[in-house]
Amino acid sequence: MDYPDFSQAAAQGVLAAVQAGRECCGVLACGSGVGIAIAANKVRGIRCVTAWCEHAAEYGRRHNHANMLAFGADLQTFTQARRCLDSYLAAEPEGGRHSARVAKVNALDTAR
Repeated sequence: MDYPDFSQAAAQGVLAAVQAGRECCGVLACGSGVGIAIAANKVRGIRCVTAWCEHAAEYGRRHNHANMLAFGADLQTFTQARRCLDSYLAAEPEGGRHSARVAKVNALDTAR
């Protein structure tokens, strides 16, 4: 499959929901989770993290305000991915220094 096509479509859907003021996140998967995350991050306003463990998924949401999560289907079992997703969904984006850093990351979108 050409994961950039699927990634772009999913990212555009998440972005449209976020811009409409709805709480939304997207979930992606490819062999490693890396390629599909890179493609999603090419869409302005998307912050997609690859989650290989619960900690990475949780911190991606809490510290980086990730609105998409990517998994490596060749590297994780369904149970591992489910635990990551549960951790991600249970986390809330944190403010303070994290919001300031996310704002700096968002500013990079306009620099392109």
